[in-house]
Amino acid sequence: MTGGMIHVLLVEDNPGDARLVKEILEHDESTAFRVKHVSTLKEAMSSLAPGAANQVILLDLGLPDESGLRTLQRIIPVAQEASIVVITGLQDEELGIAAIREGAHDYLIKGQVDGGQLRRILRYAVERHKMQSDLQAEIDRRARVQQALELSEERYRLLLETAPTGIVITNERGRVVQANAEALRIFGYVRRELIGQTIDMLLPERLCHAHEEKLSVYMKEPHVRPMGLELFARRKDGTEFPAEISLGPLATGEGTLVSATVVDITARKKMEEQLRIAQRMEAIGNLAGGVAHDFNNLLAVILGCSDVVLDTLAPGHPAAKKVEMIRKAGASAAELTRQLLAFSRQQMLQPRVLDLKEIVERTEVLLRHLLGENIALTISLEASLGCVKADPGQVEQVLLNLAVNSRDAMPQGGRLKIEAHNCELDDSYKDEQETVIPGRYVMLAVEDTGCGMDRETQSRIFDPFFTTKEIGKGTGLGLAIVYGIVKQSGGYIRVDSAPGKGSKFKVYLPRVEETAEPSKEEESEATVLRGCETILLAEDSASLREVAGQYLESLGYTVLEAPSGPEALERAKDFQGPIHLLLTDVVMPEMSGPELAVHMAALRPGIKVILTSGYTDDTILRQGELDPGVVFIQKPYRPKALVRKIREVLGGPDQKSESPIPLRSRTSGVT
Repeated sequence: MTGGMIHVLLVEDNPGDARLVKEILEHDESTAFRVKHVSTLKEAMSSLAPGAANQVILLDLGLPDESGLRTLQRIIPVAQEASIVVITGLQDEELGIAAIREGAHDYLIKGQVDGGQLRRILRYAVERHKMQSDLQAEIDRRARVQQALELSEERYRLLLETAPTGIVITNERGRVVQANAEALRIFGYVRRELIGQTIDMLLPERLCHAHEEKLSVYMKEPHVRPMGLELFARRKDGTEFPAEISLGPLATGEGTLVSATVVDITARKKMEEQLRIAQRMEAIGNLAGGVAHDFNNLLAVILGCSDVVLDTLAPGHPAAKKVEMIRKAGASAAELTRQLLAFSRQQMLQPRVLDLKEIVERTEVLLRHLLGENIALTISLEASLGCVKADPGQVEQVLLNLAVNSRDAMPQGGRLKIEAHNCELDDSYKDEQETVIPGRYVMLAVEDTGCGMDRETQSRIFDPFFTTKEIGKGTGLGLAIVYGIVKQSGGYIRVDSAPGKGSKFKVYLPRVEETAEPSKEEESEATVLRGCETILLAEDSASLREVAGQYLESLGYTVLEAPSGPEALERAKDFQGPIHLLLTDVVMPEMSGPELAVHMAALRPGIKVILTSGYTDDTILRQGELDPGVVFIQKPYRPKALVRKIREVLGGPDQKSESPIPLRSRTSGVT
């Protein structure tokens, strides 16, 4: 109590009774009472001191402006901080008891209370009021704590249920005590099916024993294990999926709980596998392209020398047959390098707008010949099939390679169906195997009833030199070439297959709105034309430079040879006569062919340029497509083909065209 002082508000309309009470209290020696006297209820209610400690109201229930329990009922709402002792008449003890039930702390009967008793009653009233206040405060505090706890639990439940990852909580015995909505979705259970069951039901049977051992070790020293632990989990339907989990212990009065956060990483694993495949294909492609480049330089020499020797040998010469065998072997090797370039997406493309229906129909006769009589071929093409922009020869090669692959999968015969229709791909298509650019496509499909493939085989079918055929029955390049061509054409390829259920290859090529260009007639073998122009030959392969130079000189051309770009510029500066044509390799040491062409155009205005390369992964090519302003011949070229290309550029025999090939610097892109 503050200073031990008790503040008494005496509400009594009888002056004599009021004077008696004041005398008793104010002359008390043990406890200090301070008494304030009012005569009406109205005065009492306005005299209460808000916030004052140790207040007690000594209230007569018979006042001028109110009487009975109504007096108490009116003052209680405004006297929350004070204790109340009511005063009743001699015959109103029941009224006093009723007042206590209404909220008074005690009651006095006039004429029956002495001074000591009055002081004790007032002190006890104050103490009880304080105890009640403290009790109420504790009740209020506990209520607030309970409310905060309930709010916290509600927030926990909300976070648990809305968490984007699965959360499963188990007890020390490995039984599930809680699981959130995402965990139920991942595993395919409803809550009542999972709660109370052991965690083993969420694991493949082969992992249960190992999990029990690991749980026993973990529970000896529970600790937080962050994300990074990968394992296989099991859904209600028995299917397995890769999952990443984290663990965290929670100590409770009933033991230690373990919270496991579960993330289904199927999509991530699929993307990682796609990345590994892409990296593997890129590495193999780079190797294949490099090998093809080196081979093409060698094969150009072999084929060139073979052609020159054959032209010089008389018909029936004993060596002619052997030279012809060398030439055929070289041509076969050149075809192999073209296949490697197609796989590595470094093959020269000459795309144009195509009608796939025309391609399929033109290839049908050859397809039927390839398939044989024991395979039934059906073709289904959408009437309004859209156009695509691609190299027609490459599309034909895709179709033929897929058909041959299907034929080999049906040695006892079967059915082959080729279909094509318009389609649209959206973002959802990435969930199957690979992310695609959404848009309009033309789908070309080849479906067979052959032996089919398991998943392991499907994962490798586009690898070069991978084959399931007997030794000597296949090169393993057919599908690798298809993959390279499709990718280089900006498309996608899918395969649906299962052992014993055949295979269906689906090729998606971007659809274009342009009208298909008419097919070009095959060029006939032209007569080799002689010439008298001067040609500057820049080639770092000494043997190829020698073969090409000698052949061109034999036809009347003046040939200036240089093994590099800088030496070619020096030859051009020193030569006094006109130089009509620059024939240069694209990739050379010190200076590239396109760079040489730019410098040569400044040094010799009007000079024509032909670029050549054993592969096409150069700055002169834009994604494998030949710029219309650049004349290019692919290695290994045949001598007669080279001369025909030279005559195309220079004009007819001994004609000199004045219009140069447009060239730009390497930094801005050469065309």
